[in-house]
Amino acid sequence: MKNLFLIIALLLLAGCTASKKVAVKDAARVIDTEAPVKFHKPVNMKIAWYPYTTDSLVRQSDTIYLKEVEKAEQTGNVPLIVVTQEGSDEAVTIPMNIDNELLGRLIKHSVMTQMPIKRPFKEFLEQSNCASCHPKDIKINY
Repeated sequence: MKNLFLIIALLLLAGCTASKKVAVKDAARVIDTEAPVKFHKPVNMKIAWYPYTTDSLVRQSDTIYLKEVEKAEQTGNVPLIVVTQEGSDEAVTIPMNIDNELLGRLIKHSVMTQMPIKRPFKEFLEQSNCASCHPKDIKINY
């Protein structure tokens, strides 16, 4: 038992002396918020109200429904987020029930990379990866 403790102590001591010491430079960034140097293109977001209809459906079988076009009537308006970016002719509509985290990531990636948001969102997030713009020594947290 005594030998076990001695072996563990020697291994710990050997491990501690073998590790390399890394010098860390003390530094702090001080941001001058009074004088920005440049701006990225703005991302514009508006709420637009789109009319919708409630369609009548006729059941044909257990899995098939047919829409009765003549019975469709406008029943109201639904809000959607419309996103546009300077320099792009395309607008993207996003439903109000979008996940808050996903909406935040879409906006952040678009603002930082200056790429307009487009569908499918998964491909957009892959193409507008923040790591593509950052220097390699900066660690990015998602």
